[in-house]
Amino acid sequence: MTIPNLSLVMTFDGVDADVSDLVRDYVPTDRAMSEDFGHAVSSRSIILRYDTSIASLLTSAIDIRMTATLDGIRDFTGKIAPSVSIVSHGASLSDEPDVDDMSIEAEDLSSLLDREVTSDDNIALENFTVCDPAHPESSLVHYLCALSGAATAIVDTINVTLRAFAIESGTVGDHLSTLLGEYGYEWRMDEYARVVLVRWLFTAPASTATLDENTIIGELQAERLAIESDAVEVSWTTLKERSGALVYMADLPFGEDNRRSGWPIQPGYLYPEEANTAETWWTYDDVALSSRVDARGSVVKETDFTGLVLTTNHTVEQKIDAGIVREFTVFQNKRARIGYRCTAAESALVYYCNVLADVVYRGAQTVEKCDVIANPKSVERYDSLYIHDQAHAQALCMARAGRLRDAAWRYSCQSENQYQPGTIVAISDPHSGISSIAIIIERNRDLVTGIYNYKSIGLTNSAVVVSSGPTLVFPAPPEATSDPIRMLDRVPTSAELAAAPPDIPSITAIALQDYIRLQWVEPTGSTPSANPVGYIVQRSRDNGATWRDITDTVDGLARIQGSVYAWNFNRGVDGYPEATANYGYSPLSGYRFRVKAVNAAGTASLGWTACTVNASQYRSWRPTVPAGGGSRSSMRTAAISWNREANAYGFLRYEIQVRRTSAPPGGDTQWYAPAAGLNAYGTELEYKAGVSGLEFDLTSEEWTQSLPLSGQAAGTPSDTSYEFRVRTVIDVPQAADDMPNGLYASGGKRASAWCTAIAVLAKATSAYDLVSGAVNQAALSTVVATSITTAQSTATAAQTQANTATVLIVEDHLSPELPSATYPANKQVYQTAGAQPNTMWQVSADGASWLSVKVDTSNLSGTVVTNQIATGAVTAEKTKIKRHYII
Repeated sequence: MTIPNLSLVMTFDGVDADVSDLVRDYVPTDRAMSEDFGHAVSSRSIILRYDTSIASLLTSAIDIRMTATLDGIRDFTGKIAPSVSIVSHGASLSDEPDVDDMSIEAEDLSSLLDREVTSDDNIALENFTVCDPAHPESSLVHYLCALSGAATAIVDTINVTLRAFAIESGTVGDHLSTLLGEYGYEWRMDEYARVVLVRWLFTAPASTATLDENTIIGELQAERLAIESDAVEVSWTTLKERSGALVYMADLPFGEDNRRSGWPIQPGYLYPEEANTAETWWTYDDVALSSRVDARGSVVKETDFTGLVLTTNHTVEQKIDAGIVREFTVFQNKRARIGYRCTAAESALVYYCNVLADVVYRGAQTVEKCDVIANPKSVERYDSLYIHDQAHAQALCMARAGRLRDAAWRYSCQSENQYQPGTIVAISDPHSGISSIAIIIERNRDLVTGIYNYKSIGLTNSAVVVSSGPTLVFPAPPEATSDPIRMLDRVPTSAELAAAPPDIPSITAIALQDYIRLQWVEPTGSTPSANPVGYIVQRSRDNGATWRDITDTVDGLARIQGSVYAWNFNRGVDGYPEATANYGYSPLSGYRFRVKAVNAAGTASLGWTACTVNASQYRSWRPTVPAGGGSRSSMRTAAISWNREANAYGFLRYEIQVRRTSAPPGGDTQWYAPAAGLNAYGTELEYKAGVSGLEFDLTSEEWTQSLPLSGQAAGTPSDTSYEFRVRTVIDVPQAADDMPNGLYASGGKRASAWCTAIAVLAKATSAYDLVSGAVNQAALSTVVATSITTAQSTATAAQTQANTATVLIVEDHLSPELPSATYPANKQVYQTAGAQPNTMWQVSADGASWLSVKVDTSNLSGTVVTNQIATGAVTAEKTKIKRHYII
């Protein structure tokens, strides 16, 4: 069994192979992140019917990529993992090998970011934003993705500028996860193998979807995750700068007078000595940061110092004897390659070599702490690498503590509703008392039932609501001495809390098919407490007359977090709007969105920032009439084709109808569904199926049909004209025809108008039709056709040789079975060479009464066989003449 509407292409070392017809099972699993908010890999589990050529490629190819498309939409791009299972049971009784189906695991292309970072990459960046899709040239996330060759489809902005960013080892993916994780995000691969971001850190997360008794199928399972700590500490450092700092001192000897005594270099050799045999680098010792040296020449260590980040503008202080030259000097971030060569005839001394540079360094560590319980015994400590301000350190500390205290729950359930991984959902079950806000971290789908399996991780406290029925009581979190989320170093003043956040600078709204993507610039308050912690977003569908928030409350004040929001269309209310036209739903041209910021004290911006909707990427929900319709015919066979629907979204199918326009017996005034699988050589009505008004459904842009001919029942087939028409149907509800707008209802779905009728002429030019016509029209002399390949020319000759009325029977054992033919009375019977002796025939003068005739085949020279059609018993059964052509 193949999976319908699934296209699966594997690329073996650059060579494509379509294996769609081999797929027996396909299980898609999409992951937003792991349970601890780390990176997770999406996968596809595939079972293929055993195929020798594909099995050979799977076991020999080095690089196997895969793309999958479901219902015409890209579902996955990835690679085949090493776990390919093929089990052979040896020889079998049949010709086919006894081999099990092939089990294959495919992973997304996260491995692109496994690219190792080395010191030779010399990654040292200044004044880069953490993530800025509008300016990827100065965005750290985009830089790291480009370094590994990964494409991006990022819309989120993390508006934090780092004075310095440098890495020397590890993988790109690990550094990207660390950087994003410290600012409350994680990365994942989308269906096109592009990096996208998923946010998990929210001060007060707001759901955009609901999983409750109306949307959950079966059970809701809640599991408490293991908690190993009851307090959190997050350390961070400020970035500081210094010019002309001493970053390296060569290890050269001192004399008894505490002065540099020098190191001898032999003629022709290099210092350092290792440079004579290998490339040698001096790595700056982090503790060497100083601009002071004591009386013994030792470095005076810094106290406000954790480590070097970036070095620039390097210079060298040196003292060397004559005859020594500095042969090479190469500077990179936090290291130098310097070599001195003795060019003198005798050894000479190098006394000292110091490297100075302008540096950006981490100052002393500061620690933020959140206690989950009073008197904590175990502490979860995290040393941040890329946080250099208190606000973000506190936010990360609160988020990690909140996870320990409130959100350590995993929820598993099934639903027919589709939600993207990373969606914030409200989980509610009145029977068990479960009520929580969670983020979907994993989704897989059963393609047969259409049911989704979801795994979510809690983002807020799982409150227990007492109900009249059985109640699941979660273990209550231990009491803390005070609100642990607020146990920080400093409490904001009332004046700071009262300060309103500034107005949003700008907002954009881009319409896509299922939602409108909103994005705005996050403002910065005049004081830390004036910074926004949430936003109120409202929408109007009537040019600003009425405004509703994300809960559909008029003038509501529901909040969300972040500067990007997907406002999903509520099909029950919004329907399927057009950009400007009104086909029963308010058009997007009347939509307005507005936003204002809210700080921790609940104070909102003084003014709204509003925008209209950009619908340039939005496609119509109005199906278009199929265009470019054309036809071609070959004898009885007609082929109809038209252009693919290119304007409307949600293509579902095409519908086609036919009618005959030739007379006699007269053209059709009604349209019918074209016949599929009927015998065009049977009755003259076997071009249509059922009563008028029906149609035949298609998913491709072509239709081929063999058509009956007028007069074929009487043995006088003639050219016959037909007309076909086609229309497009899309997956949008349509209850009734809306003819003024060119919209029609078909099975509850929206259909276009019918295209202009496409004319087709079925021609009586096949060998069979020419032969049948000759039988009934010609008085023939003896003409013998020895095979079907000469039947047409024979029939043409026969028509010009009208003489005595004669019937000639031509046997061709390769020909298909033909319908019974009507033979004129009192005609002689002839038979060609090769016929079986004493063949029994049945002939009829009127097509109703049939006479058995035995032909004497003793004379097979092609001359007249003297047997006339003898009188005899007439049978009522119409026996077809099998494997014979009648001329």
